[in-house]
Amino acid sequence: MAALHKITTLPQMSIAISLDGQYLGPVYTEYRINASYKELPKHLIEAVVAAEDKRFFSHKGFDPIALSRAFWKNLKNFSIVQGGSTITQQLARIAILRSNKKTLKRKLIELLTAIKIERIATKDEILETYLNAVYLGRNIFGVKTASLEYFGKNVSELDLNESAYLAGLIQAPNKYYQSEELSNKRKNKVLELMHKNNFINKKDVIKHKA
Repeated sequence: MAALHKITTLPQMSIAISLDGQYLGPVYTEYRINASYKELPKHLIEAVVAAEDKRFFSHKGFDPIALSRAFWKNLKNFSIVQGGSTITQQLARIAILRSNKKTLKRKLIELLTAIKIERIATKDEILETYLNAVYLGRNIFGVKTASLEYFGKNVSELDLNESAYLAGLIQAPNKYYQSEELSNKRKNKVLELMHKNNFINKKDVIKHKA
């Protein structure tokens, strides 16, 4: 993890205390409370993998199938409308490059950075850092902060329904968290993807669908 920490930037929230020991309030540039990998529920990891990068555990930083699909879609539209980014590429973009520019140069740098990340970190380390880095709406960064703000509980206490909800926010957080209807549709989609990827059974999908 040390090698990955050296190249990522994830500022955490601090607490300001006066000289006489009085609580003054939080201080942060990004509202984030980092979680350790052991705090992350299995179904949260599965929900995120199913929603964002189903071949995460088998690729080496990039997904040739997703990249090919994105290439042909972008060629058809004469612009970059789909990125085919893996979780590792997303981590490279949000925690190292810190750029959302839709240019071929940026995508290439993102790809090369993702390959480097996969060489120096384990999959567990990548997931931990990604789930601490990701933006989840309302100026909230990371799943631990989101769990506290959206559900009033620690991330380790999330149930399947809540995990699917948070995983669904990643795609378009500012769009989904403001609309219960849209967020529920996205959550339902995540549950279906989890079932498709054999993480949960059909009964679980039916039970937790909104």
